[in-house]
Amino acid sequence: MIKISKNRILFISVTGISNKIYLDQSVMYRCYNYCSSLEEKGYVSAVCSYKNFDLKMIDCFDVFIFHRPENDKKLDEAIEKIVSQKKQLFADYDDLVIGENNYEYYPRYQLGLSSKEDTLEYFKTNTKAFFKFQNILVSTDELKNEVLKLDKNKNVYTLYNAISKELLSISRKLLQNHKINTYFNIGFFAGSLMHKLSFIEIEKTLLELINSYEDMRLFLVGGIFDEFEISKHKHTVLIDRVSYEEYLEMLSKMHLNLSPLILDNFSKCKSTLKVFEAGILKVPTIVKRTTDSNRLQDSGTVYVDDDVEWKKKILTAYANRNNKEKIYDFCFTNCRIDFEVDKLIKIIE
Repeated sequence: MIKISKNRILFISVTGISNKIYLDQSVMYRCYNYCSSLEEKGYVSAVCSYKNFDLKMIDCFDVFIFHRPENDKKLDEAIEKIVSQKKQLFADYDDLVIGENNYEYYPRYQLGLSSKEDTLEYFKTNTKAFFKFQNILVSTDELKNEVLKLDKNKNVYTLYNAISKELLSISRKLLQNHKINTYFNIGFFAGSLMHKLSFIEIEKTLLELINSYEDMRLFLVGGIFDEFEISKHKHTVLIDRVSYEEYLEMLSKMHLNLSPLILDNFSKCKSTLKVFEAGILKVPTIVKRTTDSNRLQDSGTVYVDDDVEWKKKILTAYANRNNKEKIYDFCFTNCRIDFEVDKLIKIIE
């Protein structure tokens, strides 16, 4: 029997998308996936954008989770009302966008798309909002460590990004389709500008490989690769931004997924959810080792610890492309959203 909880939970996300905010993958991972699983467990739960958030909603819910809160008058008024009604209040972060000293690691700044002044102001504003919360949810243990550096007295809880029931359902359907092995398909799926910085690390190696192996095909997905030399290569397939369902379908057709990282403070705090998504589709990943990716060390995921290892590890995967059950079993057993939602329930109950 499903337990009907007295705690009604509202996720409020700061996102550039006001309507159809599920199109923001960060909102989907941190809000919608949790909301859906909570409802299955008997909780009243909802998601709204911060822009559409109205203070009247506070009367209808008991727990408020502000995803990437920004500092403004409305936040002050919301916190005042929530506290006066003795309800629960959390901030939630899945990126290191707090702490003024961290501004230099922000991808938009590193790529020259945001000035030092604007980036610093963005971090100052976020940090002011952060200090208004006592309870903090984060997506990785590394991000938890960074939060505690800012204030060791915060209550900080790690709730990992994880595999949703929707993804499990989609994966079952996609796994019924057999991969075409005429070519060895290598995928690099970019969800943010951070991946542009990361790709620089491996472009030379990939160019060397697809020049040497006629049956290798490189799929670059995300619409950020036009300026790279490798994008013009005859064995490269360029694909713009796609929906989540299209992304999963393309991912399922890969023989290998790549996940390099520039290991600065920002990148080290990122989730390795992309590895789980590939794993549940029986696609192995070569990943740069981070604190979060170490959770996968028993899964069959392949790690690189320095830049010179990429070629060797890709060629090993090329020669052994049929061993995919181990990572699927690991992800199915260890990386489902239910485990994280149970942790959230323990926090709020």
